[in-house]
Amino acid sequence: LMIIEHIKKYDYLRKAKPMTFTIGTKTNVGSTLFTTGRVVSINLLTVIVEGYQVDDPVSTNGIFKISLHKVSGINPI
Repeated sequence: LMIIEHIKKYDYLRKAKPMTFTIGTKTNVGSTLFTTGRVVSINLLTVIVEGYQVDDPVSTNGIFKISLHKVSGINPI
């Protein structure tokens, strides 16, 4: 069942237009980071997003490498 969710996230991000989604990932302290931008690269393990973290206005632009198994949710904007 977990592999189906993993493939759904992969498929959604593979087709996503720039700035049309936020990716939620849990941090080590339990808070959630939300990242948006343009998918630069994706494979079945990681997605690389060029963009910014929504809840951290200091990181205006950056490259974020996110492990797909750590994604807690993907929300359309």
